[in-house]
Amino acid sequence: MEPGLYSVHRYPRRTRSARRDWLILSLFLGCLAMTALASRLSVGVGAGVRTASAAHLQARHPAKPAAKVKTAAAVSAVTLPPLAAAPFSWDYRWISVHPGAGPLLHARSAILVDVDSRRVLAMRQPHLRTPMASTTKLMTAMVALDNAQPWTVITMPPIVAQMPPTIMGLSPGETLSVKDTMFGMLLWSGNDAAEAFAAGIIPRDQFIQQMNAKAAQMGLTDTHFVNPTGIDDPDHYSSPHDLAIMAAYAYAHYPLIAQVVGTKDYVISATSHNKAFFPENFNRLLWSYPGAIGFKTGQTDAAGFCVVSGATRGRHTLVAVVLDDNLSFTDSTALLNYGFTQVK
Repeated sequence: MEPGLYSVHRYPRRTRSARRDWLILSLFLGCLAMTALASRLSVGVGAGVRTASAAHLQARHPAKPAAKVKTAAAVSAVTLPPLAAAPFSWDYRWISVHPGAGPLLHARSAILVDVDSRRVLAMRQPHLRTPMASTTKLMTAMVALDNAQPWTVITMPPIVAQMPPTIMGLSPGETLSVKDTMFGMLLWSGNDAAEAFAAGIIPRDQFIQQMNAKAAQMGLTDTHFVNPTGIDDPDHYSSPHDLAIMAAYAYAHYPLIAQVVGTKDYVISATSHNKAFFPENFNRLLWSYPGAIGFKTGQTDAAGFCVVSGATRGRHTLVAVVLDDNLSFTDSTALLNYGFTQVK
């Protein structure tokens, strides 16, 4: 017999089968153990390489903090702060990619803004510093109300008798409430009424300082005041950009100003302390333009004809400013008409 056949048949068949199965199982378990050990070593070395590499890269290029995801509301809050926030500015992104948008204008400088979106819809030299005439009185009105209540009574100072036209007709020593004086200043554009606020509530120089301080607080970088009236002075100027902010801010945060600038005419009855006055608004858009909400006109030799106007239709309020414009009401109407076609 061949030796191999003999060796195989030395043991019973069941015993040989059991030993074979045990051998196979042992080899299988051994292979698993070796694989697990190799895998652990591989992972450990790989992790070490990745960690060292990441540390090296971080040392060379420090990781930036994760960017916060901005919702639409968050983006709006960042780029379009509320009018109450200061400093404040209009949003020029749309107009920057639509140069020349808007109607043909005769104004030296102008702007049209949608107050609700803060978006500039049309412009011409919006930051040009230029004389602003009686549009100044929008700031005068705000500072007056910062220092007095509508029912506060003012005794007219001597300076009211020294004012050039346009005037309300006040006399020194006469007394009127802040509210009645406000109607005379913003409707009739009374220079004497503006000086009554500047010199009759707090010292005049302090009042003008507050006008400039408020302009700075509001972010009006193109504006400087030297008087409360708008009478020409080389150091007294503003821009369409800034005047639009002034108008929108006053309208939103000073209810009395919003009431006065939208009033066509007003009666101040005579008393033992004052004459009767019948101021009528110089802003003709209140009669001719649907949805007009007022604001302020002005005119001097240096400033030319100026109009800061506004109108509301549906959910949108527009502000238009035209400076040094011989067709100021015509151009204001054209701007507002154009604006409402863009915000529908």
